[in-house]
Amino acid sequence: MAPPVDDGRHDSDPTGPLGQHVTERRCFDHETPPTYRMERIYNIDYAIWQGETRFSWLPAVRIAMIYDLTGPIRQQQEHSMARRGSSRTSRPIAHVSLVDRVTSELRASILTGEIQPGTSVSIVELCELYDVSHIPVREALRRLESEGIVSLRPGRSALVAALSADDLTDIYRLRRLIEGDLAVRAARQMTDERLAEAEEALEEYVAIEREPAALAAAHHHFHATLLADVMGAADKNVLDLLWHSADRYLHITMADLDHAPETKEQRIDEHRLLLELARDRKGPEFKKAWIDHLNGSEKSLMAALERREVSASA
Repeated sequence: MAPPVDDGRHDSDPTGPLGQHVTERRCFDHETPPTYRMERIYNIDYAIWQGETRFSWLPAVRIAMIYDLTGPIRQQQEHSMARRGSSRTSRPIAHVSLVDRVTSELRASILTGEIQPGTSVSIVELCELYDVSHIPVREALRRLESEGIVSLRPGRSALVAALSADDLTDIYRLRRLIEGDLAVRAARQMTDERLAEAEEALEEYVAIEREPAALAAAHHHFHATLLADVMGAADKNVLDLLWHSADRYLHITMADLDHAPETKEQRIDEHRLLLELARDRKGPEFKKAWIDHLNGSEKSLMAALERREVSASA
């Protein structure tokens, strides 16, 4: 007979997934099929067979998964609610896995420069930092390795990718190829709704003052909106990777960028020109302005990278 569920072992944990008990954290390991995982970690099969409903100690997301895995219980509850004439409707609970959380936190630390380029990071130290087991940390590092942000090393460590002029050149070379092609097609299919959304995104971008994360988000929103109607899943996946990679240079070299008022105004004018050409549905002109904008961004980041390297060697 399987041991009973321990109701009290999570009661003292008021935090989210990054602060959970090691035993519970493992339930986010997606390498194991959900049904087996739930039975192994929580002994749900035992609780169900015994007719128990003691799930109050589980987080809301876990409760939702239990109901999904226990059809008879869920059906009985729905039937009971229907008899009582309840007006409540089911509301799916968004599930963000522990691996997703660790990946997001670690990516942010690298993009903002909190973990500097070229730094070796220990898996053990990351486990202590995020209060998780090694499983989600390793999976998060594998995801970031696929994005080119880190490289896993033998043993229990990873190396954060260094910044380089060659890498920056490659990023923008690929962006010109993909975004240039999409820009021509997007201009032909531009709708008034997309233009209104892009105009709103541009106003948000203009209002931001030297906040890398907010600038990058507003900038991406503007560009992605203009390309949305012609950007397929593969395009989006590749561009997300390239945009994240370019963001790292923006975040880390922010202090070395040219912040003169005329430079900022020039960048804003470039975006306004893109919006104007999109409104006129001028495909070739729209593509040329888009490529010119990318060239200007690459040039600014390259100059900032050179200033950063000079400062570091001084």
